[in-house]
Amino acid sequence: MHPLPRPLSLAFFSISTFLALSGIVMILTGFRGGWPVLALFGAGAFVFAHMLWPQTFHRRRQDAATLIARFPGPVTLYSSRVRYFSLAVGCAAFAVLLLVLLLDIDPAEPPMPALRQAILWLGVGFLSLCASVMMAGVLVGQRLELDGESLTMVTLGRRKFWRWQDVEGFKAGAMTPISVRFLPKLEMKMVVFDDLTLPETALIRMSRDATGRNSGLHDAYGLDFAQLAWLLETWRETALAGSQAAPVASVRDDEFVPVSAAYPNG
Repeated sequence: MHPLPRPLSLAFFSISTFLALSGIVMILTGFRGGWPVLALFGAGAFVFAHMLWPQTFHRRRQDAATLIARFPGPVTLYSSRVRYFSLAVGCAAFAVLLLVLLLDIDPAEPPMPALRQAILWLGVGFLSLCASVMMAGVLVGQRLELDGESLTMVTLGRRKFWRWQDVEGFKAGAMTPISVRFLPKLEMKMVVFDDLTLPETALIRMSRDATGRNSGLHDAYGLDFAQLAWLLETWRETALAGSQAAPVASVRDDEFVPVSAAYPNG
């Protein structure tokens, strides 16, 4: 997970860390708002730390060459739970900040307009929902299962299944969800591929225009995206080569000859 240029992520990490420490100072000196500042910018520092050093947080760092040697498997790759936890913490921190804006109101000040309150409550609900989904990802986890017949992605208990003959063209790619002039380019890295079973709809054409393929995997499952793409493409080619090999002719029971008849002289 590294959509921002590394220097920009490092700058945001430094700023978030400094402001989180400022929140601690505010708490210790009795200033109002110290806890929300600590929660918000502490979560930000955690998220940017995971962007900068994902290998530090992942429990198992695997190697694609080692995994391909285990063909035909099965092999299971696991997503980083820390990634989901960092996103959950970030969403929860912003939800807490909005709650503070709603509830920590000085009685001497005029009441907040109803429209602004409604917008803030919608924000609290949406961010709380996002945090809940991310925490479900922490508890349930995501995984990618490879065997000689198929590729299976398991997300929050739901399974998505592809046969190797139905997919092709795995490669590391990126999508730019937002492009604003004079601002750093934001990229969502992924592994993209073509799912040959999908109909050619307007949404599929948009995906192909953005990434060059009609489908994608947004998690690297403990590898980097280039390694995962190589692993999946190599695994697919190996599986298809094995399935196209000539089958061994079966031997019927009536074709067995007793040893005594085959070798009468012993």
